Amino acid sequence: HTSDYHFHVRLSCLYSESGGHSAKVGEVGAYNLYGKWEDYSNNRLPLLDACGAHFGPTPESGGASVYHYHVQDKAPFTVGCYGPNSNGGLVSVSECRALYSDCDQDGGSGASITTASGTIAYDRWCPCWDAGGSNMGTNIQELPALSSSDIDY
Repeated sequence: HTSDYHFHVRLSCLYSESGGHSAKVGEVGAYNLYGKWEDYSNNRLPLLDACGAHFGPTPESGGASVYHYHVQDKAPFTVGCYGPNSNGGLVSVSECRALYSDCDQDGGSGASITTASGTIAYDRWCPCWDAGGSNMGTNIQELPALSSSDIDY
């Protein structure tokens, strides 16, 4: 699977679904990890990069826009990689894949996983998921956060 410590759950027991921005549920290196909501009261979820993070205000930032992670309802659930990128910006799917030598670059060596939603191909060793919900590295659909100035949807 992966040698990095990670979760396969949404951590919803660690934050309440009320108010505005979700509460801090952990730390990832120098950055904080929050529950899934950018603004619960307005039903707004964050637009995230391939690492599962974005720039925006948090409860602790005093209104400043800071890089921070959010829990997600789909893979990678918490953290896909460690951002921001070397230029201090959001991390693309390609940049994420370049961080992991085990991310198969041809999309051909995945396992098949069957869930309630159907059967998908899955690269066990790659934490980098695209907008289409694939981590196989073929026909990569870049995440909306990289082409938008919005921080939520």
